[in-house]
Amino acid sequence: MAKKKKQKKKKDEIKRLDIPPIAIFDNIIFSKKECWAYYKVSTVPFDFMSTEAQIDYGKRTTMALSALCQSNTQKTDCHVLITSTPFDIDSWVEQIHTIHEKWIGDVDKSYIKFLESQSNNLYYYDYSKRVTYLGVKLFNRAAIETGNLNVFEYGFKDAATSVKKSISRIMSLEDEIVLKDEEKRAINAEKDVHKILFHSSLRVTKPSSEELLLSIKKLFYPAMKTPYLEVDHGTRIGFNDIVIETGGVINQQLRCLKFNQVIDNEEVEGYRATLSFSRFPKDRMGIPSDVDPFLYYPTKVQLPYTLSSRFTLLPNEAMKKELGKKKKDMADEAQNAGKADVAPTIAMQDAMHDIEELEALIHFDRLAWVQGSYRVTIEAQTYESLSEQITSLKQMYSVNDIVLTWTSGDQLPLFLEEIPGGHLRMKTFSQTTNLPMVSTSGFSYGSESGDPIDIKFKGTKK
Repeated sequence: MAKKKKQKKKKDEIKRLDIPPIAIFDNIIFSKKECWAYYKVSTVPFDFMSTEAQIDYGKRTTMALSALCQSNTQKTDCHVLITSTPFDIDSWVEQIHTIHEKWIGDVDKSYIKFLESQSNNLYYYDYSKRVTYLGVKLFNRAAIETGNLNVFEYGFKDAATSVKKSISRIMSLEDEIVLKDEEKRAINAEKDVHKILFHSSLRVTKPSSEELLLSIKKLFYPAMKTPYLEVDHGTRIGFNDIVIETGGVINQQLRCLKFNQVIDNEEVEGYRATLSFSRFPKDRMGIPSDVDPFLYYPTKVQLPYTLSSRFTLLPNEAMKKELGKKKKDMADEAQNAGKADVAPTIAMQDAMHDIEELEALIHFDRLAWVQGSYRVTIEAQTYESLSEQITSLKQMYSVNDIVLTWTSGDQLPLFLEEIPGGHLRMKTFSQTTNLPMVSTSGFSYGSESGDPIDIKFKGTKK
């Protein structure tokens, strides 16, 4: 009996991970409760730009993000993901062959030998390409947002049906599917967002549904060679497609996650841990500055770490309300201290001073503000290597008075938070700052070289 109970307990402990995305249509990701649009950001060679050009680019990026707040009161949730995606070597070889035949025609042995050498080198070093995604939440699926329903466009019957479906969705979110009216609404909302970002300094492009799925799959293969997609999923990817590509075993440990995958009939394990940016140097961020842009720094020193940020854009009016509440709370606290015949503490005085500075900034600066959390994820083949890399990275950032915090017991929520289509789960290190904190963080800094690869999926990659 004891043995059976032990086996049953072990079986109960094995649970299926409830990952956020349930469907992907082109560059739009649906989760159970939200709908997001994702874009690839065109990076700029920041290190080779003059100080004046860096400042100008920072200003233009600030305006681009601020433009996402299309309402004076409505908040906008965003997600920045800086990661590396597997390089499709087979498509690269095929494209080189096509170009060679077009321009030269004859294929000699030296050419074949050179191309084989190049492709084998790419396979051996598991070559990947750096990419930055910017996600913008389009709407909450479970919310009844009648203000966004245009009865002249949808008709009274369709509008009423949409409200009824929203009500039923609030009551029960099981067996969730993407409805046609939701898809239509998402497409229309995405067009508005794309128009803003495409004509901005970010020069965004729309990733394909397979690119997004591949980026999600890569997160499940820490410090491993990520296999290409199993099958051709097309432009519309359902929940079963996502499950096929995100299999594996995840073992929760106190300060990291251990992944077990089968690659080329061999079991491989890898570790990952996510750290949070918990403190930044005051008055030393932005451009120009002696502090390296914190989201660009790992890329600059050639460390292949994944960086992620979930932040909310607060319109100026919404920020005024938030600040008004904090000012009232501080006034009540000071009044209570006076009644108790206790002098205000230094911390209270500093807080009131900060509030007064913010009031002045909000009055003269009409830009949106940011409530954001910033993370960096380290991967390694062993826990010892993971720990050593984390210690080294924390020391590297500490030189610029930036503090990284390695928390315990929350690594699985932090992993789910990083997945496209997810949402902010850990608010411990959320920080309220002005918009340039994000626009000059370095998420769009880097360099692109080489020829673009026209990927043509032809079955399972080897």
